[in-house]
Amino acid sequence: FANNPRLFTEHKPPVINVQARQFPVSVHFSRRTELRNYMEAAFKKVCAIHRRLPMGGVLVFLTGQREIEWMCKALRDKFGTGAAVVTND
Repeated sequence: FANNPRLFTEHKPPVINVQARQFPVSVHFSRRTELRNYMEAAFKKVCAIHRRLPMGGVLVFLTGQREIEWMCKALRDKFGTGAAVVTND
């Protein structure tokens, strides 16, 4: 990226190395994208992950605040308080 002459014609950007721990990540996705109700499909996928896998975090990419609030409410209704936490940090 930093060596791309089309992006950086005069000077290369500084590269910063940040020491950090890495954690194992599993990627779960649907083979087909649900076009009519992708929110319900995402909700079902999160529920399946929650039921089948060991305890841990689930990251879901949504497109806006309304969808985030809907997903959090649906997960809280299904699994109880603390099931979905959103922070604005």
